[in-house]
Amino acid sequence: MFRETNHTVTEAIINLVRTLPEREQKIIAKTLNTTKPTKKLSKKEKKTQEVLNDIAEGLREIKEAKRTGKKMMTLDEALNEL
Repeated sequence: MFRETNHTVTEAIINLVRTLPEREQKIIAKTLNTTKPTKKLSKKEKKTQEVLNDIAEGLREIKEAKRTGKKMMTLDEALNEL
């Protein structure tokens, strides 16, 4: 389909994005900024990432509970479930 160099294709894509409405440009920019190249993680890095993901999920739950007024479990209640 493209017989141009990668540089020319990149410029064509950038020019195309610039023709889009500003809202759509921001969505594309956000998507590009959040997409990170994947690399093979060591076991330690995987475990660290799991812990960080769990913390982030907990913080999202707290934020949602505050927003909706939902009652959260106390620390004692959570520990008693374990």
